[in-house]
Amino acid sequence: MKKTFAFAAFGAAIVGLTGCQAIEEFAMKDYNVQTIDNNLYSVEVFIPTESRVVYVREAAFNRAKDYCSTKDQGAQLLDAYSEQVKTGGSKAKVVFRCVHYLKAPES
Repeated sequence: MKKTFAFAAFGAAIVGLTGCQAIEEFAMKDYNVQTIDNNLYSVEVFIPTESRVVYVREAAFNRAKDYCSTKDQGAQLLDAYSEQVKTGGSKAKVVFRCVHYLKAPES
């Protein structure tokens, strides 16, 4: 009984992790960062196969972090908007700025 439960839990975890990876890979294919103002950017992600907007919003924020990491900076999220699309799928838009990392306090 315990082996069956452990096997089922392991299988569910693998399926869950694989699904998240597929969302990330799909979101990486088609996204562009638009400049709004000096050091203020937006990125919009649309995934037609995902109905859960929270995953699409997270994928959009990950794209923002990827963009800022190319400048050796971090992403500061300023605004986020996400919705399900009537024809299927979800879209999300995040507004962010790239900020420098802070040094840790010296001890």
